[in-house]
Amino acid sequence: MSESNQQQEAQGSILAFMLCLTLPVLVTIGIWFFSPNYKFPASSAEVERVMSAPLGGDFLQEYVGGTIWNSVDRHKLYDLSHSKTLQHNPEVVGFSLDEKSYFPMVYPPFHYALFGPLARFDYKTATLIWSLLVSLALSLAAFSLWRFYPPMRGRGGLLIVGLIFIPLLLCLNMGQKSTFLLAILTFTFLLLYHQKDLSAGLVFGLIAFKPHLGLLIGLIFLWKGRWKFAVGSLVTVALLVGSTWFLSHQLWSDYQKVVMGMGDYVQTSGYNLAESHSLWGAIELGVGGWFPAAVKPIAGALSLVVIAVVGLMCSGPIETRSRRFAIQFSGCVVAMVLLSPHFYTYDLTMLLLPMFLTFVAIPSRSTSENTGPSKSLSAGRPVSTLLWAALFLGAGLFVSIADSTHVQPSLFLLFAILVALLLATRTNSEPEHD
Repeated sequence: MSESNQQQEAQGSILAFMLCLTLPVLVTIGIWFFSPNYKFPASSAEVERVMSAPLGGDFLQEYVGGTIWNSVDRHKLYDLSHSKTLQHNPEVVGFSLDEKSYFPMVYPPFHYALFGPLARFDYKTATLIWSLLVSLALSLAAFSLWRFYPPMRGRGGLLIVGLIFIPLLLCLNMGQKSTFLLAILTFTFLLLYHQKDLSAGLVFGLIAFKPHLGLLIGLIFLWKGRWKFAVGSLVTVALLVGSTWFLSHQLWSDYQKVVMGMGDYVQTSGYNLAESHSLWGAIELGVGGWFPAAVKPIAGALSLVVIAVVGLMCSGPIETRSRRFAIQFSGCVVAMVLLSPHFYTYDLTMLLLPMFLTFVAIPSRSTSENTGPSKSLSAGRPVSTLLWAALFLGAGLFVSIADSTHVQPSLFLLFAILVALLLATRTNSEPEHD
């Protein structure tokens, strides 16, 4: 590469980094000024005014969990009455929350331990710091995808368009962790692409704060004998679990009880089924009111279908530098959504990764130079693009449609996308060209 080309690439990298870094932060700061979630009380009278929803969004759970972890009452982390008391204590959180609104502690002990440092700040300060961290995770994921995945070069506009994805905006507004899921999956994919299985496993193990999301990809790589990836994941999980086990092993026994009750989480009072985009939630919404006994059998049968589709998609060798692998990984992420017992609209943020990967992995058209696997793949480009566009543009309407019709449209779109990705992988793998 000539010196001038190197300088141009360096300048382009700096510009891309600045855009990726600043745009999510600017969106987040804009949310601070305009969203009711960040209208913190300015006087004692406002503190006493009862809020129907928590300020700072879902971060309230992490803050209170971190507060309990820091206290002498750490053993009460999963005591619902204790956590509810703190969530409704203005002296702790700085506002008054409606008694009907609360968050149960549902994450592993290490998750709340990681929020211990943030919980040492007052709630308002901690919330603002956390929202910046949420946007920073997005920034790093976007820049890394642009910088370290060659097919994304020249596609920076896709990353900018992604900022108007409604689930992402909800995530930033509610202080949700979905950008961290997006970052974990992005870094995992990139490390696998660059054939660093051990490092990829170490990063992927961080998904253990939502362990059900890691099962599918973990099992696939075990099936394929990618032992370095498996070892890396296990090392990270062991470190996360061990770091809290020795401090309070009783909490893990309490957490096990929480996990055992997750099977009926979608039936919990207050769980909004219209906002659920998993198989279980969608079936519960559509069928639960008339045939409650049929919900689990139907959801179970459809889950087996999803697993079978992913199995077919991942049949044969895993060639991480091929277009086929980008599509396979995308299919796994889509399947993670469908198989999850709990998946709200803001969690759809992580679908930005398969959306981008699919767009750049499937050639745009067949030409005289585009033959063999590329030509076969390109035949699926219009269909997959149309389906992803429908999901991207319709995400803001899914809840309203599901609420009024008891039919979750995202379920049909995700199934259709999964099938389209399966068809795209029914070709020979083709190496990427850096």
